[in-house]
Amino acid sequence: MRTVLQLLLASVFLASCSRTPLQSQLSPQQSSSEAQAKRVGEDPDVDIAEYASLEEACREYHEESRVHDVIKERLEPYILERAYAVQSGEIDNAEFQRVTASAQQEQRDSDQRYLASQVAVLRSAGYSDWEMYSRYSVDGIGDLWDKSIVDGEKVSENQGHPHYKYTYASLWSMDVVRLCKDN
Repeated sequence: MRTVLQLLLASVFLASCSRTPLQSQLSPQQSSSEAQAKRVGEDPDVDIAEYASLEEACREYHEESRVHDVIKERLEPYILERAYAVQSGEIDNAEFQRVTASAQQEQRDSDQRYLASQVAVLRSAGYSDWEMYSRYSVDGIGDLWDKSIVDGEKVSENQGHPHYKYTYASLWSMDVVRLCKDN
């Protein structure tokens, strides 16, 4: 589900936003914790770790969820206030980007780490298709999400599509909550 901030930012930046080419496509890497991992999107510092147990993956997910919430609570009001200033004409798009660039980057980094922790739970739970959840997320690899938009498939709007389950619209993140409920 999109937050109000994401929707507002999308409306403010729709014309100027574009994804950069991917640096790598799911190439194995080593994370700092020595766990085998897969890269998320074009961001080289976000890995999807392979944990020794579901319990360990859930501990990391719970911690990342807590950090994500703190960052979101701190940054969202700041960014929203300035987005409203753009809509009211108080500042232009260039000024908005200048004054919110670091906050937006911090929030994007947090969103990517949070997604990586969710996908790591699915990986640890034995989901053989765990990579697909990142590939259909704007906070992950996003290549299939981009392709579905370019091709006009609108996978997230078509519950009958075989890849619908990988989009946020399917609420797959509730599987992560369920898997980590007791961990």
